[in-house]
Amino acid sequence: MRIRILLALCAGFALAAPASAAPQIDPATGVLTVTVSSGGLDLGRGDDARAMLARLTRAASAVCGGKPGPADLDKTSNYRACMQEALDGAVARLGAPLIVDLYRDQGHSMLASGGELH
Repeated sequence: MRIRILLALCAGFALAAPASAAPQIDPATGVLTVTVSSGGLDLGRGDDARAMLARLTRAASAVCGGKPGPADLDKTSNYRACMQEALDGAVARLGAPLIVDLYRDQGHSMLASGGELH
């Protein structure tokens, strides 16, 4: 199964992303996307669900321009909002109950800590 992290282009969001993640703009929709594979994972198992959520988190970070450094305080709130929008959408589209539960339980603390999955 594959899922795309989608984020509508909005003013104020950092959109530069590392080449390794390869986010691309869909010309038909104007949406920045990254495809995330669940290959090799059983999303009904706890460890695999955590691994998939970590994959989604890394992809969302790439779409959102990467975690700002400590000197970039003005970018932090935009990054967190971008991460939340991207992850909320990706987790909902994936629809795997265990991942939905993990994100619900850990998502807010993860976003508050700057996007690191604990």
